[in-house]
Amino acid sequence: MLDGALRDQSEQRLRLAFQQIEDMLASGRGECRSSAIEFLEKLQDSATWLPQTDDLYPDFMGPHTRSLWSALHAIRSDLSECSVLEAEVAMWRLVHHP
Repeated sequence: MLDGALRDQSEQRLRLAFQQIEDMLASGRGECRSSAIEFLEKLQDSATWLPQTDDLYPDFMGPHTRSLWSALHAIRSDLSECSVLEAEVAMWRLVHHP
């Protein structure tokens, strides 16, 4: 029972965190959007190290966040064999041209 309560509390925290990311993306302000994208990039980096976490996060995401998550994943997949500079330019375009 305690495990379930702790898990529920963790899920609530995840929902709140992703709601804040969604609000940052929806605000349209450059620095908010940039911070949200940076957070999602780092989260995707960490998700590759843990089993089954890549499927976990989208359940907590709003539409803006889910769309960005998919775009970041697509860029990472498409540019996995490109130079770091090309990948950085693609990420910059994503941040500055929503």
